[in-house]
Amino acid sequence: MTNSSDKSAKLLLVSSSGGHLKHLTETASAWENYERVWVSFKQPDVQAALENERVHWAYYPTTRNIKNAIRNFFLALKVLPQEKPQAVVSAGAGVAVPFFVAAKLFRVKTMYIECYDRPTLPTMTGKMLYILADSFNVQNEEQQKNFPDSTILHPIF
Repeated sequence: MTNSSDKSAKLLLVSSSGGHLKHLTETASAWENYERVWVSFKQPDVQAALENERVHWAYYPTTRNIKNAIRNFFLALKVLPQEKPQAVVSAGAGVAVPFFVAAKLFRVKTMYIECYDRPTLPTMTGKMLYILADSFNVQNEEQQKNFPDSTILHPIF
């Protein structure tokens, strides 16, 4: 995401609701000039936050729900070739995993941002995506101890 005025580049922003969505919306200055489309859950907070955005609705819940993980993987297999993003960006949670796996199959770059509210313990999603993400980002040095090859971003909040 180096050319912030490149409308020809498209991002697929994948997010669960709540704090994960807030993490991505708080980084808007990094992606607001890109063409983008979202994947998230059809829940009131998401609908309000993304009311002026294009959204593909993912299957919910995803926490320890194999059926919806599989459904979201097939959704990713449909959305990625349809949207043709240059990168998939996520701050979690579970909905990110099937999209990162599918992105690898389509050779689409991936970027993950580990949530700041777990400074000493890695998230489950972070542990799974650390090996898949092309760019794995944390928000402080404490988090980097769990993910040594990560990049430290400035704290989002």
